[in-house]
Amino acid sequence: MRFIYLIPIVFFVSLIAGCTKEDEPEVPGTDPVTVTEAIIIDHRTIKLTAIPSEYITASRQKLHIAYSHTSHGSQLITGMSGLVSFKGSAYSWNNGGSDGALDLHDYAIEGDLGNPDRTTWASRTRTYLTANADVNVVMWSWCGQVTSASENDIKTYLSLM
Repeated sequence: MRFIYLIPIVFFVSLIAGCTKEDEPEVPGTDPVTVTEAIIIDHRTIKLTAIPSEYITASRQKLHIAYSHTSHGSQLITGMSGLVSFKGSAYSWNNGGSDGALDLHDYAIEGDLGNPDRTTWASRTRTYLTANADVNVVMWSWCGQVTSASENDIKTYLSLM
């Protein structure tokens, strides 16, 4: 059985928000196998160098992401492209992961989380994954539909994950 994971948009925003061009010392103990303390990178992280470079490399090598969204979701893609311009090729991405870039399929799955209804996205995601066995991360971005969602709508969304 394959599982569908939706990574919060905040992960990618944390790569973009508050970045500076100044280099900082490497974080000690960053080998993924031997780290004894968790390294938490979230919306509060303001220094891109807090993310060990080997984690960025491992992400490019291991993640194959399908990202689906409507208009608001394009902000993540714009930020990811800006990050490449700002910080260099270590943050490059393209559909397929060629030349060592992160494999990110933008607009991978048709539709969005609330259209034509609040459940079709789940079957579309499973159909996509069946046809794209290399994909191991699926992300969807809400537009405005969640603002009118009831508690039951959100429970349905979460149960479909």
